[in-house]
Amino acid sequence: MSQIDLALMGRIDAAKAVPHAEIVKLQSYRDAVRMCWMYRRSQRMTQATLAELAGMYPQHVTDYLCESSTDRKGKERRDMPAKYIKEFEAVTGNTFVSQWLAHQSGLTVLESMIADRKAA
Repeated sequence: MSQIDLALMGRIDAAKAVPHAEIVKLQSYRDAVRMCWMYRRSQRMTQATLAELAGMYPQHVTDYLCESSTDRKGKERRDMPAKYIKEFEAVTGNTFVSQWLAHQSGLTVLESMIADRKAA
């Protein structure tokens, strides 16, 4: 009797940071979302599985991950709402989106800590 290989998803640990050199190459939020998906931990994961694990509407995931920000008729595609970032990164296993947002704001971790201390 032969065994059948099952494509199972591995254990989901905390998302891993990516090199800063990769973050500075990104041009937009959509690019960050797409890169996060392209470098997901489990390459066999489908968009339907992503939607289920991250609590997203399956019908919207295609818009979030599409390269173009408009469809063939010129209608704007949805951007992934911020409320999904944490779950999206946990499922994909990397932090492209969070790191891109931090890079866009121009704050470093140290600057953020200094501001918190001054506020306290």
